[in-house]
Amino acid sequence: MTLSPGSVSVLILAGRRTVGPPDAVAAAGGRSVKAFVEINGQSMLERVVRTLRQSLAIGEIHLCLPDEADLAEGGPGLASAIAAGPFARVAPASSPSASVRSFVAPRLDRQIVLVTTADHPLLTPAMVETFLEAFATSGAEVGVALADADRISSLYPQSRRTKLAFSDGRLTGCNLFAFRGDGAVRVLDFWRQVDRHRKQPWRIAHALGWGTLALYLCGRLALAGLFTRLSRRFDCRLQAVRLEDPHAGIDVDTPDDLRLVTEIIVRRESGAGRAG
Repeated sequence: MTLSPGSVSVLILAGRRTVGPPDAVAAAGGRSVKAFVEINGQSMLERVVRTLRQSLAIGEIHLCLPDEADLAEGGPGLASAIAAGPFARVAPASSPSASVRSFVAPRLDRQIVLVTTADHPLLTPAMVETFLEAFATSGAEVGVALADADRISSLYPQSRRTKLAFSDGRLTGCNLFAFRGDGAVRVLDFWRQVDRHRKQPWRIAHALGWGTLALYLCGRLALAGLFTRLSRRFDCRLQAVRLEDPHAGIDVDTPDDLRLVTEIIVRRESGAGRAG
């Protein structure tokens, strides 16, 4: 399958959890939600929208943001980035997984749906296009982007990422997911189950299969082996897409992440300015 212009619909998650303490990144950046926190003159959300607009395959962009959040807080650049193409705003559901399911499920028979987050200002057009092309040609119904966690640690020892240890390497997620086809609904339903039972990990382990968990804990499970097992479990083909750029695996979860990502972006953009 090839990607035609405008054939991919996007959901950007830009909300906040309704329980727990206030978001530390939003507080550090002086904004109501962290999507609006500015880095080197542009909000994180503006950066993500502008990156997505550079891919010809991207059609309408949908923003999942709390109703009370005013887009004007994201700065004038956000308004111009939004105006550059088709855009819609959707209200968040009770959790990120519920928001994704309610948006994605009605569209699965018509198009590929890309889901990403507003707190990924290091996202580049190359990352998006590499992921989408690999997913489109794979025949899978669910795609997940992953990056080499050890490369991130070697470049940025201060970065604290969630690491998944497989027999063929340690990986971290990239906040890029793709869906198509009816089978993807079963994976989305499991994601909601994980959200509901995240304080009861035994329920999640039971749903995945104790054999899969045992292999993983013993360090004997390869990445491809996990996705083969998950594909059988959900009767839906899942595909892992490994992205070479380690920055694909760095998002902004904490104030420390914000400082690191700001340093990277300022260095990049000051270098680009000198080169121009």
